[in-house]
Amino acid sequence: MKTCTECKTAKALEQFYRSAASRDGFSPQCKDCRKKRDRARYLANRVERVEQQRAYRRDNAVAIAKRMKNWYAKMTPAQQKTKLAGNHRWLKNHPEKNANYVAKRRARIANAPVVELIDRTVVYARDGGLCHLCRQPVPADAFHLDHVIPLVKGGEHSYRNVRVACPPCNARKGARCAD
Repeated sequence: MKTCTECKTAKALEQFYRSAASRDGFSPQCKDCRKKRDRARYLANRVERVEQQRAYRRDNAVAIAKRMKNWYAKMTPAQQKTKLAGNHRWLKNHPEKNANYVAKRRARIANAPVVELIDRTVVYARDGGLCHLCRQPVPADAFHLDHVIPLVKGGEHSYRNVRVACPPCNARKGARCAD
C-alpha cells in the first residue's frame, strides 16, 4: 500500500506507475491523479503542443517515413496480416470516424482556409436527408457531404459549406460550384 501525494488516498502499488527516481520504485502520484494532471497540462497547452507536433512531422517527414518502413519490415508476415486485419476491422466498425478523417485530411491537403470537425449525422439531420442538388431523399448510410464551394476552389470544410448530396449528383457536380 502507498498513499498518493495528490488525492491522499492509500492504494495498492499496482495503482502507481514505476519510477526509478523514487526510493520505493513507484511514482508519488497514483495513475488516476497522474492522468488527470497530464490531461489538464495538455489541454492548457494544446495549441502549442499540436503546433510542435506538426512542425516536427513537417521537419522530419523523411526520417519518420523511414522509421515506419523499417518498423513494418521487421514484422513477420503473420504480424503484418494481423495488423492489416485490425485496421480493416476498425474501418468496418467506425465508418463515420473514417469518413470524417478522410474529409479533414482532404481539406488540409487542399489548404482549406477553415477545417472544422464535422459530424455527418448533424448535417444529415439539418438538411432533412434530402440531396441539395436534386431534392430527392438520400439514405442515411449512403450519402456524400458535398462542399458547395469546392475545396480546390478555396472553399471551407465547415458546416456553412457542406450539404447532403446523393452519390450520383455529387459525382456529376465534381469540383464545380453548386448552382
